[in-house]
Amino acid sequence: MITSIEQALRLTEVLLWLALILQSMEFLLLRGKVLVQGVFALAATRIFLCVLLLFFSFSGFFFDGALIWALIWLLSFLILFKLRGNFNGGSDSMTMLVLTAVTLANLFPTEQMQKATLWYIAIQTCFSYFLAGISKIRNPEWRNGILLGKILRFSNYDISPFWRSLGSDLIKMKWASRGLLSFELLFPVVILDLRLAWIFLVLAVAFHFMNFWILGLNRFVWAWIAAYPALIYCVSL
Repeated sequence: MITSIEQALRLTEVLLWLALILQSMEFLLLRGKVLVQGVFALAATRIFLCVLLLFFSFSGFFFDGALIWALIWLLSFLILFKLRGNFNGGSDSMTMLVLTAVTLANLFPTEQMQKATLWYIAIQTCFSYFLAGISKIRNPEWRNGILLGKILRFSNYDISPFWRSLGSDLIKMKWASRGLLSFELLFPVVILDLRLAWIFLVLAVAFHFMNFWILGLNRFVWAWIAAYPALIYCVSL
């Protein structure tokens, strides 16, 4: 159970740290494919700062964590600036959202600011799912499952033959789409009760890992999981 601002922030920082490391390593592995000058160097520097942050956190030496978080934020902004926007859709937006909140909480370590940043993450997390549901439900092809089937059958992602064939089953796709729409549109109810929050967060983790397993969208997993400690803390108040 997350019962304090300190616990919520530290857990958010740990999960965000993991997300940043994985995203940066992905850029290093894509060297030569991401044809934007300077991204490789920025990603490598971000890994160095993350490792430095980890070292000082466990070494017991005095260090200015706020400065390191601010530098990581700057590098992350420059990477997206060089890429002229998001590299991998909403995961980059969510990463920057959580990173901005964590950086502000470290730069201005008052209880009011830290609580405000946690609430900001929590509210934006709810909006991220709810607005995704709103955008989908307006499209009849999402409501009847046709679009989900198209994603599985015709996507450029490396999807296994099993999932591609499943995309042809319109009945299953319809119910899967409706289940996804219901989950996204109802997500804001997590604010009402901690038990509801845990149920929806377990479903959310399962959803993101399914996307990772089927579509290979690994960035989404850790970008959103990094926001969950803030949501749990705020609902617990």
